[in-house]
Order: sequence, then C-alpha cells, then structure tokens
Amino acid sequence: MPLVDAHCHATEALRDMPWDAWIAEMRSVPLERLCIMSTDLDDQQLVARAAQALGAKVVPCFGVHPWHVHAISLHAGTLDVLEHYSALFGSCTEDPAREALYRALPAPVGVQDALAQTASFLRAFPGAWVGEVGLDRSFRVRDPNGGLTKLQTPIAHQLGVLEAQVRLAITMQRAVSMHSVRCTGHTNAFLDAMQRIEGFSGIGVDLHSCTHSPASIALVQRAHANVYISFSRAINARSPTFADQVRACDPSRLLSESDLHEPLTLLPMTREVVHDFAHALGRAPDAMEALLLANFARFCKGEAG
Repeated sequence: MPLVDAHCHATEALRDMPWDAWIAEMRSVPLERLCIMSTDLDDQQLVARAAQALGAKVVPCFGVHPWHVHAISLHAGTLDVLEHYSALFGSCTEDPAREALYRALPAPVGVQDALAQTASFLRAFPGAWVGEVGLDRSFRVRDPNGGLTKLQTPIAHQLGVLEAQVRLAITMQRAVSMHSVRCTGHTNAFLDAMQRIEGFSGIGVDLHSCTHSPASIALVQRAHANVYISFSRAINARSPTFADQVRACDPSRLLSESDLHEPLTLLPMTREVVHDFAHALGRAPDAMEALLLANFARFCKGEAG
C-alpha cells in the first residue's frame, strides 16, 4: 500500500550532500507522496527546485516557519535593521553586544514582499501548500555566529505573520501545514478567528507533529471540520500520551509524517508511525495505510473528514 509523508524537511539534507547524490537518494524513496517544507524565504527556491526535479512525487510547501519570522517586518516603510530588531527584542542603545547581534541577524523583509515571493511559488506549483508556518513559545532565535540567543519572538508578531500567510492560503485555496508548540490556547483562538473568514473552511489545515493534549485535539477537531492532525515518531513517540492523542483524533482526519530530513529515513519513520496508529486504534496495518491515503487526498482538496 502506498504511504504518504505529510511533513518533512528533505531539502535540509542538502547542507551535507551534493545535489546529484541527494536527487538519487530521493528518487529511491518508495513513498507515494512527500510534502517538503520550506522554513524561510531563502530555501523556498530550493524546495521549488526539488519539486521540479522529482515531479508528482513531491508536494512543495512554501512559507516562513515561526523560528524565522523575526526577519519579517509587519510595518511599512524603511526596514532599518536596528530599528526592526529593537522593536521586537528591546533597545540596543548602550549595549554594544546586542547591537552587534542585531546587525548579524538577517536583514528584515516586509511582509508584503515576503507574501509576494511565496505567492509566486504557489502560482508556479498549483498543488503546493503553505508551510511550514505557525506558532512557537519555546524557541529562541539562533545566533548567526553559532548557538542560541536568549531572544524570543513575541507571540503577537508571530500571530501577525501567521495570519498574513494563512490569509494568502485562503485567497489561493491552498492547504496549510501548521506548527504549534506550547501554544494550544493561541492556536485555538487563531483558528476560531480564521473560521470567520470566508474560504477558510475550504482549505485543509494540518497541525503537524501535534503535541496538544488529547482533550485539546478532540476540541479543535470538533470546532473545525477542516483541521487535520498529523504525528511523527521523531516528535510524538516520546510522549506517554501518544496513543491517547491518536485515539482522540477523528480517524478520517489523521495523517502520517516523518518530520525528518535525511532521505533514507523518510519511508521507515513514516511506516513506523503508521504502525503506531494501527496499534493505538486496533486496526490492521494495511487498513490503516488505506485510510491514511484517503485522508491525505481529502486534505489536499480541503474536504472535511
């Protein structure tokens, strides 16, 4: 039975592999479809190149991950580096180390320019999704010189960038792959607000590698017929409530993913999480695989389970 990896970061492997070797490994991966996420504006071109090379096997996904939205400005006008990052993280006046850090961070890009770039890729690939986008209250901004800083992008800024990207998905009627870490309340409130926008109910929204509680999963799926849940072994298998989370899902809105980047791990880790689903739900693995394939087809069309 064909398997689908609904969320991976396969192009990340290109940091350590030459293009030809990567393409050869990716072509050997016997997955029916794999959804490759971009994480920032720079790697959208790489995702597009992979989709062109691998054809219908790949669902390319274009968007800015919450770990990178600090580089997006929600304000019109001159995008001064120090002004932008001081507004987000605090003044660097009389703090030479902080000023040096701000100058090392990516030059900010206006949200409308960012959306225009993403929209151009979505137009080039009619089956593409918006992703990976979302919210995260645990991450810290990476220091370009190595390691992590103490800086955390304010949730209000994350929400502003997320809303802009989801509105683009609604306008273009594209599915969304959404990250949500330590943001259950904010995520639910955001989805409730989007529900009031015409067209939102017609796109699939996947809460990927979902770490919400079983009760929260059941609540959000009751409230939103277009919200699907996917799990990965890489993130979810460590949780003692994983089986309960799976059982809390509407089985017709459950998806499988690897959430990994090394080509040769994508199939085995997707297969393992499918077997985890089968065990949790008391279903035969082949029946589980058939269900997930049908779920994925509906999700891409924006259909409720």
